[in-house]
Amino acid sequence: MRRVRQSVAQSGQPETLARAELSFCAAQAAALDPAGLTCPALAALQTDTDAASQAYARYLSGKPTAADVAFLPEQHRPTAQAILAATPPSATVLASIADPIARLVAASAALQAAVADDAVISTAVNAASAQGFRRALLAWLGIQRHRAAAAGDTAATAAIDRRIAIAGR
Repeated sequence: MRRVRQSVAQSGQPETLARAELSFCAAQAAALDPAGLTCPALAALQTDTDAASQAYARYLSGKPTAADVAFLPEQHRPTAQAILAATPPSATVLASIADPIARLVAASAALQAAVADDAVISTAVNAASAQGFRRALLAWLGIQRHRAAAAGDTAATAAIDRRIAIAGR
């Protein structure tokens, strides 16, 4: 990303740099990296971003507004609407997102908005696992494990621990 920033900065186009930062934040959010959820690099460019970039940044943090929905990419609109309704996005909504990173971003937005249920988390685990996204897989398995442990499900917790051990090698 450092090289991308340097290359884009040479253009002198703040909106182009903001979009690059936003893409990087989305990738970080997909893996539940805290930096992607707050997108601090974008904050410095906020005055130079368009409405779509600002809407997407709010979506990444799990705080979209009703006005943001129209500015979001089509694949993220149903998740944003679910967040606004304070309900988890359905498995069908997440499954309809063809790009696995975008699916993880949607699940992350739902998690940040505190509307992610076990189905959302399972969808994220499966998306990360299918693509071999180790960092994202471990992060989502950690969330899944925490929920299983909180529910007192020792069998699920043990199974998740085995997956974490395998993926963590």
